[in-house]
Amino acid sequence: MILFSPTSKLLIRGADPEPGGRRRKPRFVLPFIQMDALFEQAEHHGVLGALLDHLSTCAEAPSVSAAYAAAKARHRQNVIFSRLLQMEAEALVASAGDLPIAVVKGPVFARKIYPRSDLRSYADIDILAAESAVPRLSQMLLDKGFFHVDSLPGSGSREWKWISSSNNAVMVEVQTNLIHTDSMVEHISLGYDLIGASPEGAAELLLVALVHGASHHYDRLQLVVDICQAARNLTETADEIRFEELVRATKSRLAAVTGLRLAGRVLRERRCLELARALGGIAYAPLMDTLLTDSVVLSSTTDRRTLHSWRRSLFRWLVKKDLA
Repeated sequence: MILFSPTSKLLIRGADPEPGGRRRKPRFVLPFIQMDALFEQAEHHGVLGALLDHLSTCAEAPSVSAAYAAAKARHRQNVIFSRLLQMEAEALVASAGDLPIAVVKGPVFARKIYPRSDLRSYADIDILAAESAVPRLSQMLLDKGFFHVDSLPGSGSREWKWISSSNNAVMVEVQTNLIHTDSMVEHISLGYDLIGASPEGAAELLLVALVHGASHHYDRLQLVVDICQAARNLTETADEIRFEELVRATKSRLAAVTGLRLAGRVLRERRCLELARALGGIAYAPLMDTLLTDSVVLSSTTDRRTLHSWRRSLFRWLVKKDLA
């Protein structure tokens, strides 16, 4: 399904979870068929909650009401599932005791950088662990009724997926590096040792959002919103200094500048562009701006994705070239 231009604009305008976001609020509605497609795309991109908020004032309009009600019901189910995952994550952390592990991404972003946790959906629990913690954490997951579904710990992998035997919708991803692929980890690396002391610090949250977005090549609008929200949350000078230190330590300057510039353009957020400038210029800035656009991000859940695959491939190549 291809998004028409009005639908694309409405999706981007409605993705900003902040009431005072710089994107203008949506002022128009579409025919029912397109509204249904809009909400479906928003769910795929992880921004359905924000869009429903923005369109709440016209929820009773004839061309909107049926699609809006159906989307709201789906969003409610997603929120319930996210809360289930949050409780499971809290229980795992409590059982882990002093193990060097940290929950990252979805549950933490929802709680720390979004105005309401229901505005940030997620489908699994991501745990970043020190390599030394993996054997004990694996045994703990086994004891709690989880079973692994891919490579075993000790196999050389950096990521292991575990499924709950009592609810196969609950998945835990244990990672020793937020970059999983061999080709990328040689150039950008983010392990527990770098953020373990303060995994929920403002600088750490922004870095995780940027590395996560880069590793997935911005295949969802939610990744861009995460960066924007984390940038808005970075307000203290000490946090800015810490963020710049982390970017240097992870060798992620090109990826960080690119992600901040992308989020700044898509959501019209000056804070993202300020932080990008503070990191310094990059050789490929104009090219990166051309490679990664709002159209490329939105195309990832449509049949246009393959048309833009070369852009993501070139992005990966430039990240590697910059750090070779």
